Amino acid sequence: MRITTVNSGKGGSLKSTTAWALATWLNKNGYKALVIDFEPNANVSGFFDADYKSKPTMYHVFNEEVLIEEAVQYTKQGDIIAGNSTLGKIQALFSNDILNGIKALKNQMPKLKTLGYTHVIIDNQPLVGTMTTLQSATSAHDMIITLHPDPPTLQGLENLANGLTEAIQFNKELKIDGILLGRDKGTNNEKVYADKIREWLEPLNTKIYESIIREGISVQEAQGNVATIWDYAPNDNPTLDYLAFIKEYLNLEKEQNG
Repeated sequence: MRITTVNSGKGGSLKSTTAWALATWLNKNGYKALVIDFEPNANVSGFFDADYKSKPTMYHVFNEEVLIEEAVQYTKQGDIIAGNSTLGKIQALFSNDILNGIKALKNQMPKLKTLGYTHVIIDNQPLVGTMTTLQSATSAHDMIITLHPDPPTLQGLENLANGLTEAIQFNKELKIDGILLGRDKGTNNEKVYADKIREWLEPLNTKIYESIIREGISVQEAQGNVATIWDYAPNDNPTLDYLAFIKEYLNLEKEQNG
C-alpha cells in the first residue's frame, strides 16, 4: 500500500485537484485508492461529493469516537475520509502528547491495508509544520509538492523548506517524489520562476515532473458536476497533463520500456 501525501507551500496551488485527479484515475484503472482529506475547508471532499458536514473525520478517529473503517465514505468516484472544521481540533487533542499525536495517523495505516487499498492519497493543509501535515509526513512513503511558478510561490519557498525539514525529522525515509508545476497563467516569466524553483530543489534530491498542468475550465466544470476529469473531458489539456504526470508517478513508461 503506497501512501502519498500531497502538499504545497500555500493554497490555490493545484494540491486538492491533484489528489482528486490521481485518486480517481487509480480507481478507474485497476487500483484501489483511498483519499484522506486533511483540509478543514474540505475541497477534495466536495469534489468527491462526500458528506463533509455530518460524517466523521480523522479527528473523530483519533478521538476514538469511531473506527477508521467507519469513517470511510464510498462515493461514485472512490473512497474518502472527509475533512471539515473538526480537523482544526487535532492539535489540541494531542497537546499533552505531541510525539504520540504525530504518530497517530501512521498507527492507523495497518487497518487500512487490511481493507485492500493499493494507495492512500492524503490531501493536506499547506506545509507549514502543523500537526496534520506532520502526521501525514510521518505516515507517508512519499510526497508530491504542487507549486505555481510565480512570485508568491518563490516568496514562500523558505517556509516550505522549513516545513519539509521538520517533516523529514520525523520520517527520515520520506521521499520527495517530485514537484508538480502548474502554468503561471501564461506569463513570460514562467521559465525564470521555474528555474529558481529548480535551484531551490537541488538539496532535496528530487525532481520537477516533466508534466506541467495547463489551465482549463473543464477541471472546475467537472468538479462542479461531481464528475471525474477522465469522464468529463478526457481529451482536454489539463486531463492529458494529469495523465502524463500519473505515468511519471507510477513509472509506467519506464516499466513499459524496460
